[in-house]
This record gives sequence, structure tokens and C-alpha cells, in this order.
Amino acid sequence: MRVATILLFLLSAAAARRPRVVGWYDGVRPPVDQIPWDIYTHVRYGAPLIDDNGQCYCNLTQMAAVVAAAHAHNASVLWAPGIEFGKFHHAAMSDDVHFDEEDFHANYWASIGRAQADCGVDGIEVDYEHGPNKWGVVTPAKADVYTQWLAKLRQVTGKPVSADISVWGVAPGNYVLGVLPWVNVTKLNEGAFDYVNTMSYHWNRDGDTWPWLKDLYFLLAVWKIDPSRVSLGVPYYSHPSSRTWGDLSTKCPNITADQNVCDGEVFVGEDMQFKIGRLASSHDVGGLFPWAMSYDAFGNNKTLARSLVVGYINNKEY
Repeated sequence: MRVATILLFLLSAAAARRPRVVGWYDGVRPPVDQIPWDIYTHVRYGAPLIDDNGQCYCNLTQMAAVVAAAHAHNASVLWAPGIEFGKFHHAAMSDDVHFDEEDFHANYWASIGRAQADCGVDGIEVDYEHGPNKWGVVTPAKADVYTQWLAKLRQVTGKPVSADISVWGVAPGNYVLGVLPWVNVTKLNEGAFDYVNTMSYHWNRDGDTWPWLKDLYFLLAVWKIDPSRVSLGVPYYSHPSSRTWGDLSTKCPNITADQNVCDGEVFVGEDMQFKIGRLASSHDVGGLFPWAMSYDAFGNNKTLARSLVVGYINNKEY
């Protein structure tokens, strides 16, 4: 029996175990009324409008349909902070700032919560990938400042805040010296902000899930992050050409669940998705981060994220 056909039964039988599933949405694919809300609990879409003085506003035209659809299905909408930490933190956290920078950021802090409330947005998800140097080194001091910034977003908005982080590795796309966490783990575990989404973007044509096991070892055993505060990532684009699964899947209409190569590109296939979901669940990880929702396929029973969630719910011995 194909994994997808048992999803409804598993979801109804184990609803209390449903993971947090965070999906990035581009506003186009799929159409809002076709988002698979049985899979996703959180959708990341859009950002506040910010004027030259740092005042934040809601773009109701952009956000209304997504927020309405999500809330109708008891799902949450997250947006980007609208401003990058790397261009912000010197003014936000240091006394050595210019007046105009300080004024701009003071206006941002004073208005971001109101803009979020005006839009009905439920939280902020931060994608900041410029913290490490080219080798992946993030000093504890820099991780602490970044965590202070995330905590301040949490404080002024009163809504959940999450951050995307990388994990050490030697494969292409990984940081070979990225052995230190991007955030202050103690403060994360204490609730300074809510959770991290891992950029665990790995591929294996033979279906081996060891790279995700390696990431979990670093996250939970080495860095000692509370597993409930982790969303484990999976790429929905291929290697080496970064083609989205939605586009790539049209080239292999008869592909089977155990295959991980399509049109010469390696992707994370259906059986691997199931195993990764089960691996996350067996380690008590709180969420999944299929990146990105809009990269998935929607139709012909090829939606990969469905297998990921089924694997999490069906957490038999790994």
C-alpha cells in the first residue's frame, strides 16, 4: 500500500502526535485554496511593509487570503521580519550608533507588533544565513547577540519567533567548521524565542538517511537543544541542479516510492521522506521543515511532504 493512502487514518488515530510542520509559501504554488492543510500547521509567507522611517505596516492585499485560509484550518501564518539582522544588530544592540539608525530601529520595534496584529499574522520566522564566515564559524558572542535580537522580536510582538539554522557537515552546501550553534542554546531552551528550523538539506541516491541522524546528534547530543524546539529540515529541490520537485516530478511520472533519482537529479524520495519523519519522531523532535512547500508537487499522488508526516506519526522503532 502506498504511504499516502494511509495518511487520513494515521492522522485521525494519532492527532495528538501531529508534528509542527513549517512550509514556505511563495503565494503562487499551489493556489491558496489548494494548500494541503492536512499536512501543514504553519505557513511562512510575506513580510511587513517598512517605510523609510522604520514604521511597519500590514499589506492586507498580500496577506488576507493566506491568513483567512490558514485560520479556517486551524493553521498559523508566519512572516519574515522585513529587515535583516546583519543590517540591524549594530544599531539595535550597541551604544555606538548614529542617531538616524537608532531612530529607524526604535520605530521598527514600536510598530512591528501592531503591523503583525493588523495582518492577523501568528508569528515570525527568521532566515538569516550570513552570520557564519565562509567556513561556518559562529562565535558564541555573535550567537548570543543574534539570540538577543530574536528574543526582542518575541518580546515586542508577543508572538512565536523561530530561526533557521545550519548544522555542521562536510558534504556540499554544509559548513566544514560549523561546529558551534548559531544561537544561544541555553536561552532558546529557556524560551527566549520558540524553536529552530534546521537547514538539513541532504541527498542520497541510495536512500540512506544517516545525514539527518548526524544532524540530530549535533542538535540534541552535542548542542543539547530541547528536541521539542527543533523542526528537522528536508530539501524539496534536487542535487546538483537545484530543480524543484514540483518541476522535476513531471520528468518521471512513473517513479516508485523507493527511487531517489529523476532525470539524472538526486532528490529525497517518498520512502526516504517516511524514514526521515520516523527518525524525527523517534528522537522526540517537535517539528518538520520541508523546504519549501512551494517546491513540492501537488497532484498525481506525488506530494512528498505527506510521506514525511506519515513517517513522523507512524513512529515505529527506527
